[in-house]
Amino acid sequence: MEETTDLEKLSQAFSKLTSHFSSTEDFLSAFGLNDLPIAHRYGIFYGTLVFVLTVTAVLALLVMGGSFDRIAEQAKTGDIAVSDPITSRTDRNLILERLVDARDRMMKENYRPPETSSNRTKLMDMILNISLATCVDISELTDEDEKKRNKQQKFIPPGYHEDYVDAYKVCQDTPGG
Repeated sequence: MEETTDLEKLSQAFSKLTSHFSSTEDFLSAFGLNDLPIAHRYGIFYGTLVFVLTVTAVLALLVMGGSFDRIAEQAKTGDIAVSDPITSRTDRNLILERLVDARDRMMKENYRPPETSSNRTKLMDMILNISLATCVDISELTDEDEKKRNKQQKFIPPGYHEDYVDAYKVCQDTPGG
């Protein structure tokens, strides 16, 4: 008997398969897909394609990441080849740190810090309804002391409370208010 190579064996096996499936219609009918609508056939085709590409990408990442090399090394030595976090960190590129440094450098070179002032701006005058003098005596926590509340009332402009209540009612009357 004559020796055949592996390549010849593969070509013989594929020739037996291709003799049964000479056209795509034969292939589809063999798996019961011939009667499906064309949209379903496309879905099956692209689903299979995505699966094959995903498996290929995972295997490529395992090979290029060195996982198979580590497995082979562990099989030879019998020891677990896991390095401590400090040495593994020194071998890797510091991408995030480089990006943070580049951002800081670009911000310093291209954008100057905003100008600030301790004076009130026009926008602050429009937003603040009560004079800033009232904020001096108001504590951040709710104070139930009647004397303090009466003392603060003299800084509130006349009609402020009524305007506030009216605005609140108008807001509540509108949908989503």
